[in-house]
Amino acid sequence: MIAGTAGSLAIPTMRLKSYDSDKEPSWWVPFREEVLDIRREDPLTRQLEHFVQVIQGQCAPLVSAADGLRNLMVTEAVRHSATTQKTVYL
Repeated sequence: MIAGTAGSLAIPTMRLKSYDSDKEPSWWVPFREEVLDIRREDPLTRQLEHFVQVIQGQCAPLVSAADGLRNLMVTEAVRHSATTQKTVYL
C-alpha cells in the first residue's frame, strides 16, 4: 500500500482510492475508488527490452549512470552491514 495526502494505491491489486478533484480532502468525504487497468508483464523482460532500446539509441535511460552507481553502493553497504553486524556510512 502506497499512501499519501491525496489517496492510496494498493499493489498488486492496483486499487486506487482518491478524492474527487473538486472536493477538499477530509475525514468526512468519501474516497473515489477504482481499480486501474494495467498491462501486466514480466518486469525483467520489460527492463531488458528497455536496456536494448537504450543501447540501440532508440531512447534515453530511465536512470543515470550516477544513480546506478549510488544504488550499487547502497546495496553493497547493506550486504557489508549484514555480514559484519556494523553500521556502514556512505
